Amino acid sequence: GGIYGVGAAIRDFVTDAVDLQRVSQATGASVENLSTWVNAMNAAGERGENFLGTVKNISSSLQDAFTGAGSAILPFFAEMDIALLDGNNNLRDTTEIIKDLAKVWEQYTPQKQQKIGEMLGLDDSTIRFLQQGTEEVERLLEVQRQLGVVNAEQAKTSKEIQTNYYQRQQIWSA
Repeated sequence: GGIYGVGAAIRDFVTDAVDLQRVSQATGASVENLSTWVNAMNAAGERGENFLGTVKNISSSLQDAFTGAGSAILPFFAEMDIALLDGNNNLRDTTEIIKDLAKVWEQYTPQKQQKIGEMLGLDDSTIRFLQQGTEEVERLLEVQRQLGVVNAEQAKTSKEIQTNYYQRQQIWSA
C-alpha cells in the first residue's frame, strides 16, 4: 500500500509537471503561472486540468489573429478593453489575459459571462472559477503562490525523469 501510493504520487507529479511544460512551450505562458492557476482552481473545487486546454485554445486563437489567419475573439477583447500585447508588442502571457478577464467580467450577469466565456473558448470550470470575482480569484492564486508551485526547472527535470522511466520500461519489457 504505502510504497505504491508514494510511487503513484510521484508519477502523478511528474506527469502533471510535464503537462505544464508542454502547455508553457506551446503558448508562452509561464510554468509557474499555469501551475498557480491549476492548483487554485483545484482548491476551489473546479477541474484545474481543464484550464490548460483553455489556455491552449485562447493562445491559439490569438496567435491566429496576430499571424494573419484571423480570429473571431479579437473583438471581444477589444470591447472589454483587455490588452493583448505587452510593451514590446509581444503577446502577453495568456494567464494574465485571463486574469484581466475576471476583472472585466464583474460588470456582466452570470449568463453573459457564460456566453462570452464560451465564445472565447473557455471551459466551464474556468468560467465558474472566474465568476467568483476578482478578489476571490486573486486570493486563491496568492494562496497557491505561497504554498508553492511547479517551476520551469522542476517541469524540465520531470520530463527527463519521465523519458528515462519509459526508456527503462522498454528495456525491461524487451
